[in-house]
Amino acid sequence: MSSFVNFWVDELYTSVPKTYTVLQACSAAGVEVPRFCYHEKLSIAGNCRMCLVEVSNSKKLIASCAVPVSENLRIYTNNLRVKKARESVLEFLLANHPLDCPICDQGGECDLQDITVSFGSDRGRFYELEKRAVEDKYCGPLIKTVMTRCIHCTRCIRFIAEISGYPDLGTTGRGSRMEVGTYISKALTDELSANIIDLCPVGALTSKPYSFTSRPWELNNVESIDIFDTLCSNIRLSVYGNKVKRILPRINEQLNEDWLANKTRFIYDSFELQRITTPLLNLGLFDQTKKIKTWLPISWKQIILVTLRILNKVKLGVIFGPHLDLETINSFKRSFSIFGILSSYSPYHDYSSSYFSPIRVKDIETYSTFLSINSYLRNEIPLLNTRVRKSNNFYMSSFKFFGVGVGYSYFTYPIKLISNNTSSLYRVLNGKSYISKLLSSSERGLVVFHKFMSSHFFTKTFKLTLKPLLIKIDNSVSTLISAHLGLVDSNFVSASSPVYSVGFDTNLNYSPLVYQGHHGNSSMSTSLVVMPSTVFSEKNSNFLNLEGIMQKSHTAVSADLLVRKDEEIFKALIEFSLLLDVGINYSAFKKFYSFISLDPTFSFNLPNWVNNTNYYAYNQNVNCLIKNYLFSFKILNYYWNDMLSQNSKIMAKCALLLTNNNITYK
Repeated sequence: MSSFVNFWVDELYTSVPKTYTVLQACSAAGVEVPRFCYHEKLSIAGNCRMCLVEVSNSKKLIASCAVPVSENLRIYTNNLRVKKARESVLEFLLANHPLDCPICDQGGECDLQDITVSFGSDRGRFYELEKRAVEDKYCGPLIKTVMTRCIHCTRCIRFIAEISGYPDLGTTGRGSRMEVGTYISKALTDELSANIIDLCPVGALTSKPYSFTSRPWELNNVESIDIFDTLCSNIRLSVYGNKVKRILPRINEQLNEDWLANKTRFIYDSFELQRITTPLLNLGLFDQTKKIKTWLPISWKQIILVTLRILNKVKLGVIFGPHLDLETINSFKRSFSIFGILSSYSPYHDYSSSYFSPIRVKDIETYSTFLSINSYLRNEIPLLNTRVRKSNNFYMSSFKFFGVGVGYSYFTYPIKLISNNTSSLYRVLNGKSYISKLLSSSERGLVVFHKFMSSHFFTKTFKLTLKPLLIKIDNSVSTLISAHLGLVDSNFVSASSPVYSVGFDTNLNYSPLVYQGHHGNSSMSTSLVVMPSTVFSEKNSNFLNLEGIMQKSHTAVSADLLVRKDEEIFKALIEFSLLLDVGINYSAFKKFYSFISLDPTFSFNLPNWVNNTNYYAYNQNVNCLIKNYLFSFKILNYYWNDMLSQNSKIMAKCALLLTNNNITYK
């Protein structure tokens, strides 16, 4: 039996898969049918009636989004009857719609505007009717509502219920008294809620931070990559002048589909706030009397000389921030072995198999059995969590999700908790528990999400008998790139050493001696040297995602005059060290320090705390992993867990909202 059906649409004869609706069949044939409520990623509602068409097997006009196409069906989308129906529908929708297009943030990219121009009438008949007005709803610091504009397409309601998994939106009332809202006044707190801004076909839901800042036709769009988790969703940076005004998703069915996480969407204000824009030297560390507490701006030549002095005097450990690109880490690997920081390499030089996913991201939704080990997908990779939720929606009762060392209420699908320690996990993964049979009963196999040092360490520790598909969950793109280039934590980090920090990892408690990054925080107060570098929007970069596929980010804005790329800083360090023949002539230092009225001899003595630094190593928790190790429930605030988000006013409001609402993950 053929899986295709043949049909006619406006005198065009073609064929489509028999699972298509009439609306999908028309779109496949290249015939445009207007719609408001229909979206290909959401369930069918059929309540806007904008997609009415005439078909040969029905006397009435049908909602094309809700009717399947059939063999030899004749579809008429452009006759007089259909045109009049569309004009009438639009006339009813516009009867209560406010005439505020000039001040609406949706103007220029509004579906209602476009469809009215193409399919609407040139006049309306509701002159004496009092327009209906609706009170605006509070949805938090990210979403601005003007509910009088709402046309009740229910896209936002279906997204929150079906994709996000938290049905906080709904309708109250009937007919002309119907309203969309949160039932009780509350903010939308899930990590994907701002996608309803893109889904809204009118200006009822718009971006609150973007409000009244620019118009769509004034923006230049630059393709880029979401670097805030290892999925590396495809995004578009909208630039006005030399500022990023908003971030929107680009459709990529292999990764993020149509969606984007809230943090990535609204973090753009941190690209400018509290930036480090000039090389700095901490004078307070050279003053024994502790009277001087100031940062001295100096030239790049001077800061490079000071850094080289440190690298030759002290063997530093190196910590990578979570958002470094392939060029930066590769340049580091090639350059810093000269200074003895990379004294040894693994013989394998590539740990990709232990860090990258063994299956494609889009295929995760085809599996029905999962195990999460101390991993919170919703917090760490929100758009990967939607794939698991799609599996739950498809398999229903056959869907199984087990958790070890996780909280119960934090998941958006049913979960069965096993335990909170490794002893139970050991029994399960080695087939010594009744749960082992449930895990091994899946036809497609078992998918395990974990946060261990690597998949190789995981299999070696537990001596697995189930042979699951292991996916390491990490929101640091730097970790994947480091593994691909043969760098692991033991290569360049010691348990106690002064630190050269390239970027900053807020998950660790340390004070770098040398800091190279774009933003600062309180941990920088004890740094001796600070060198400014670019953020991802200020240069062309390459990243590796969870699948090990290269993703490219393009330059959207230009950096400040004294800000440099990380790889350029590494190159300058190497060139200066070769120019000075490594045995550095320190007369330049003495001349430099003389004009700031400090003792030149004392200036070359590093601060006392340098030799006493205790660095909390990456693998300290891993080394404690014994048979009865207890997992920790503690996870960071989603909106406040890296250097960029901690310098964003928008993220600060969101983080405060989670704290004030007492939202926990247990």
